[in-house]
Amino acid sequence: MTKRISLMALAALMAAGCSGDSDADPDAGDMITLPGDMDVPDVPGDDGTPDDGTGDPDLGDGGGGADMDLTCAERGFGINCTTAIGCRVGECQAPNRFLDIGGDRDPVDGLPGGGNSVPGSVIFDNGFCTLDPPFEAGPDCRETAGLCGECMSCVTAFGAGGCYLNCDPAEAGNDICPDAWDCVPLNAGGGICFDGCATDTDCFGAAIIREETNGVPGIQSLADCEEIPSPCGFAGPDQLVFIPSGMPTCNLDTFECEVQGDPTAEAGDPCLGDVQCEDGGDCQTENSVELVGGEELIIFEGGYCFGPECRSDDDCNGDGVCGGDRTGDFLTGGADRCLERCDLTVGVDVSDPVSWLTGRGGCDEGYKCLSDGNGASPELGVCVPDRVDPFSDNGAITQAFGAGPTTNNVGADCTQDDECFHPFGYGDCNVGLNGRDGICVIEEAGILEAVGFDVCGEGPADGTIVVGVGGARQQECLRTCVTADDCPSAFGCLDVGGGVNACLAVGCADSSECASDEECIAGGCFDTCRAGDTCDDGLGCLPLDSIFAVEATDPICFDVCQNDEQCPGAQVCAGETADTFGQCITECADATECEAGQACVDFDGATGGERECRDTCELDEDCRTGETCDAGACTLS
Repeated sequence: MTKRISLMALAALMAAGCSGDSDADPDAGDMITLPGDMDVPDVPGDDGTPDDGTGDPDLGDGGGGADMDLTCAERGFGINCTTAIGCRVGECQAPNRFLDIGGDRDPVDGLPGGGNSVPGSVIFDNGFCTLDPPFEAGPDCRETAGLCGECMSCVTAFGAGGCYLNCDPAEAGNDICPDAWDCVPLNAGGGICFDGCATDTDCFGAAIIREETNGVPGIQSLADCEEIPSPCGFAGPDQLVFIPSGMPTCNLDTFECEVQGDPTAEAGDPCLGDVQCEDGGDCQTENSVELVGGEELIIFEGGYCFGPECRSDDDCNGDGVCGGDRTGDFLTGGADRCLERCDLTVGVDVSDPVSWLTGRGGCDEGYKCLSDGNGASPELGVCVPDRVDPFSDNGAITQAFGAGPTTNNVGADCTQDDECFHPFGYGDCNVGLNGRDGICVIEEAGILEAVGFDVCGEGPADGTIVVGVGGARQQECLRTCVTADDCPSAFGCLDVGGGVNACLAVGCADSSECASDEECIAGGCFDTCRAGDTCDDGLGCLPLDSIFAVEATDPICFDVCQNDEQCPGAQVCAGETADTFGQCITECADATECEAGQACVDFDGATGGERECRDTCELDEDCRTGETCDAGACTLS
């Protein structure tokens, strides 16, 4: 089997696209950002009067002319052209060529036939006739309803919108597309003609990777090394290398590049390009995520292979497992793919909770084992990044491995994740609707308990712990309650089934489900307030509708602020801008203005150099005279 890709991997990119004239909202603008500066918009809709832009009914503009029985290509759409001769329909988009890959200053090693570079690909080869040339000024099909007519669709590629000829990917070859053009499928159905390959050389780029050779951590291109200051020092860029096992060829029937994967590769292998993964697989390249407070998180360090789409484990190389529903769209695009297998019981002692804190199930550092929760072996699962919450729709980041206490405190009060016991990477501070107060929980509790790990335990003195009622995948260790006064602020005491009430931050039906000093407002339990000084430290007093899209309500206490007046007592609102909320802090010039044992440190996210009193310190000078910063706390010398 070979991996079929169009030039510049456009087949995969366009799979997130849409048919350009099917949405009736001309103001729609939902954009899906894709690699390579390519976007597929929710494009303007057809106005019901297809027009080829000429006004000539004989050219197929919907006027019932003589050419109505001809195909779109036969009527002059999408055919090759030159700017000198022009087009029968629309305008001619001239060919454009990318820069060569490699060269004397950045050579490619191992190219077939020698040499050190691959000619840059030519896009819009031989020109094409379109009603909206993507590289020309004029009306934009993304903003003008019906501009592409009935024969073309509006797609954003290379940073510009353009009309591309419709085609049928189910037809043999490249359907009605010109030679050297590929019929690329769109996920809304149908497809468009987009530039393909003409020769095998056009496909060589898919088998070229950049290997670590210059001794500088990370991968540096020539452009990286030319920055000032240069991250490469006196070294040049890392070496470009052609991987011959990829054997890239151009299919002259479909005009798609076909590149073979590595037959020895498995899901989870490190990689620098798709060609190093198993056939049909994808290399997820290393990237960084900036967390709150400025911390930079690197995920998929060194690259990570995802296998091809699959129906069973037999479709995967080595020990790969066919899965996908447990990792969600964030990792797999919603399709079942070959993933790296793991076992929650590997490297841990079932009876020793401390060993659970480093339990990765056999996954490499940076990854954790996520059970598939199926059948008689719930301990088996797949490896996922250890800081990614698989239950989040947008890949939310959770606390790092090793953070938090070393003893089980599930059910305890908390305000952030690293205050909670974190076995197997599933500890979490489940924060209430006020944005701050929470309860330590453990996700996957039902599965972990089934495997033999007593993660729920007996719980703290102020509440019994039970495994929440529901499917094993959704079960958490929950604090039981009689009334909401047994729960932290902004939690309700709700029936979770089986005759059990538990503290949940999922809303309320009426104030009887909230604590005695809280009200049920817009489906949530909140402290109401009239001025900032009625809220606890760190909570601002502001209308709920300024935070969420709800009907106007009385002000409530929440973990953000918009101005100093909303903060309690002498606290001030720090880090706020016209577009972002701030945080109520106790401001200080030095530690003498703070309580004993507190430090005066820079406020995270401050816009005006604010400093705050905080329980943790970084340096001795953050503390009072006579105190030193020891293990992050101000203590007497």
